[in-house]
Amino acid sequence: MAQLEFKVTQDTLEEMRICRDELKAISVERVFQEWEKAMRCRKPSLFFHTLQKANLLEIHFPELEGSLLETKMQTLDFCATLTTKTELRFASLVYELGEKIETLSNKLKIPNLWKKCGKLASKEYKKAENFEKMTPEEKVEWITKIEHSPVKLKGMESIMQSIKKTNQPMKFRKIGEQCLEMINGEYIKEKYGKTNHPLVGKLLEKERILWMNQLDE
Repeated sequence: MAQLEFKVTQDTLEEMRICRDELKAISVERVFQEWEKAMRCRKPSLFFHTLQKANLLEIHFPELEGSLLETKMQTLDFCATLTTKTELRFASLVYELGEKIETLSNKLKIPNLWKKCGKLASKEYKKAENFEKMTPEEKVEWITKIEHSPVKLKGMESIMQSIKKTNQPMKFRKIGEQCLEMINGEYIKEKYGKTNHPLVGKLLEKERILWMNQLDE
């Protein structure tokens, strides 16, 4: 259904309700297989909306139920317009679930990459919102952490754009990528003549903080 993006008739919904007990018995592998197909679609929310209309969402996705379901669906669909990466689409869907991400992931045997991205988005989206309020030290630590994660700054930008429902670029990505690109190993080599020294990491951090300080002045 979600992959082909056609409308489900009322009769089909009724049949799905009648088969409720049978659907409970479907293996988690099959559930995830269908979910993954849906997450690759132009409008992934169709999958969840159909389950909701058939009163079946609670069987495998009780974590998504509630008054904010429609907001979650809008965020997911917006993310689908920005990236084809299913792990980022998943992150945009579950970023507010907190500890429930672990429960959902373990229950449906979600790929580790999905789980990592979802948990990182949940933990870091508030910091992304408040990036401009961070100190230079905090900014450098945060952009380095995100860029070295599976999400990366580009992916975090897609997640935040989805949350805010905007195509406007996020400042943290532009600033972060500039900082990491300009203050790199070659920069340290030219300034200090060192490339394999144990302190290179500390020197990178120091120079990036100085760069960020100048940017804030």
